[in-house]
Amino acid sequence: MKPNKKIIITIHAEGNTEIAAYCLTTDSWQDHKFFTADAERFLASSNIRAANRSLRASLLFLFAHFEGVVDQVILEHKLQVGQYDRLCDKTKVIRDHLPRGKRLPYLNVRLGKAIRDILVHPGIEKALAEDAVKDETTVYSDLTLESITDLSSMIANWLDSVCRFYNTQRFTDTKNMTKELADILGDKSETTEV
Repeated sequence: MKPNKKIIITIHAEGNTEIAAYCLTTDSWQDHKFFTADAERFLASSNIRAANRSLRASLLFLFAHFEGVVDQVILEHKLQVGQYDRLCDKTKVIRDHLPRGKRLPYLNVRLGKAIRDILVHPGIEKALAEDAVKDETTVYSDLTLESITDLSSMIANWLDSVCRFYNTQRFTDTKNMTKELADILGDKSETTEV
């Protein structure tokens, strides 16, 4: 696992400096919010096909953000996940290493995670309980604006608590990073990747 934030400084032959900062985890949250709002607009105009497309994108970006923050906490605090690299194992390790007396909010992402898995692996089925098997039809029946909004709220609440307890930033202000770095560097004569 590598950090998901990068600053790239490029000095061009003409002497001008280009500084770029990237944080896919932060961008994924913004993308999730964008596609959720998009779905809401499409539903208001009864464009169900476009709304479903936006809901699928929203869910994928929500889990990209969720997993990015979880991975960042594990990386920064050198938590050992064990032989499996599953999201449920990672969230358990984070919960188990909380400071004494601290508790995290309720988190149940099983349905959302099952739909996400079906989206990225079409044709699979996911068993949630003995009598509840989810397949591609679930993407259209269970993925709604309400379900994505509820899941987003639950995940955001959980991540905010995790980041507070572990003193980890959930979002990266890449615009401010590049401005501060440009001020610090002044003239730079080589390409540096930080």
